[in-house]
Amino acid sequence: RGAEATSDFQFDSAATSFADAKTSFETAQDQLASVNTALVPMLRTLPATHNPYVSAENLLVVGEQLAGAGEDMAFAFTLVQQLGLHADTMQPSDMFVAAHSAFRPVLPRLQRASVALQAVDVSTVPAEYRDVVRQVQTTVPLVTSSVEQLLSLSESLVTLLGHDETKRYLVLFQNNRELRATGGFIGSFALVDISHGRVSSIEIPGGGPYDLMGNLTEQVVAPQPLHLVNSKWQLQDANWWPDWPTSARKVQWFYQHSGGASVDGVITLTPDIIEQMLDLTGPIEMPDYD
Repeated sequence: RGAEATSDFQFDSAATSFADAKTSFETAQDQLASVNTALVPMLRTLPATHNPYVSAENLLVVGEQLAGAGEDMAFAFTLVQQLGLHADTMQPSDMFVAAHSAFRPVLPRLQRASVALQAVDVSTVPAEYRDVVRQVQTTVPLVTSSVEQLLSLSESLVTLLGHDETKRYLVLFQNNRELRATGGFIGSFALVDISHGRVSSIEIPGGGPYDLMGNLTEQVVAPQPLHLVNSKWQLQDANWWPDWPTSARKVQWFYQHSGGASVDGVITLTPDIIEQMLDLTGPIEMPDYD
């Protein structure tokens, strides 16, 4: 019922159903432990393999933790809904931080469920439930790993969005019709400031990287294959390595040695990426540009 309510965006009802399920699993754990108080310690000392008591005990832990994770997630989705009602008055990064904090309690529950699943011997489970248990043993660790990655990524995004301090990025517009190692020739760029998740300023030089050519304080010889184009190495040819961080650092070096400000990072976009973004968002009206 909790899963169905969640899929219908009825998060209050989902939280109640998951809480009921969690209570039922906790009650079952107490009942299992009280079957024979004197026998339980001995049962636990037996080898875990082919030990039905250990499997049963851990399956109930899995159920309790997953129900608790569902309840926590329902509360988190409720908070996200409430934040959406105040989107016009809140900073985007504040909403992001609140959502991140709301979803964080889900992870330790999933981690505990994953550990308990490893102690379940499917051969001790009644035959009609074995396929379900095997599916859970496969799925829960994958979900746990995904949530770990998502929370880690969201922590990084909070920093990138300038939550605590304004961030400045050099955004390169690459022409993927003129191939280079990182996806395309650097035809133009923008200097973008982001504060609390909002773009506070954008500066786009009309001449792109060519505006910086006369300001380069050091003369650098280009890699030999680039001599077909230009023996002098400059910003527009700095994305020489397929490894993006390496090329980005070189772009950053050329920008700063051409009189540019220091930046917190380098981002690259191609026209194809913009098209794919518009596939997701739908048309974006720009009345100032007709």
